[in-house]
Amino acid sequence: MKNILILIVSVFFGANLFAQTDNKDVFSKMRTSTMGNSVYYYDQNSPNTTYTKAFYIYVVKPNMGKPYLMVRFQYSGTSAIGVYAYNVMPDKHSSFNVTPPTGMITKLSDNNYNDFRSYCDLQVEEKFLNMLREIVGSENPKLEYLGTIDNLTVKISSSQVKSISNVLDVYDALSR
Repeated sequence: MKNILILIVSVFFGANLFAQTDNKDVFSKMRTSTMGNSVYYYDQNSPNTTYTKAFYIYVVKPNMGKPYLMVRFQYSGTSAIGVYAYNVMPDKHSSFNVTPPTGMITKLSDNNYNDFRSYCDLQVEEKFLNMLREIVGSENPKLEYLGTIDNLTVKISSSQVKSISNVLDVYDALSR
């Protein structure tokens, strides 16, 4: 009986030590910022400017609460397309439409310089979380910007997929 107890304790502490080591590696791939009473975790490769097309997620961890995921859709280009919604396509057989409420898409356009930018941050719900996990295992994920003037489909790059995977790992670690 004593041997079994020692084995159980050893396995528990060994697994706990492994989890701590594993978590340290997961968090090393992040850059963080603190705003108010929350810490924000971004993958190091996520853009920190609006001058690029981007699709990425980040974790918000309030000091006194559970972590939650946010997604950012970002458009930047020399032509206005009037973005009003997004289609996220993990593969050619499925898609997930995201139509933000009116006023949620921030436009930063300057017609004098052919600089058309917009972005939208939304909290991730369970269905979208499952779709993000699909993207991580997908071979050819795409993002479609749906606009009032035009639509634009872009490939979600392998570095964006890796960033999504890294942030999901941090979210899972903080949610334990």
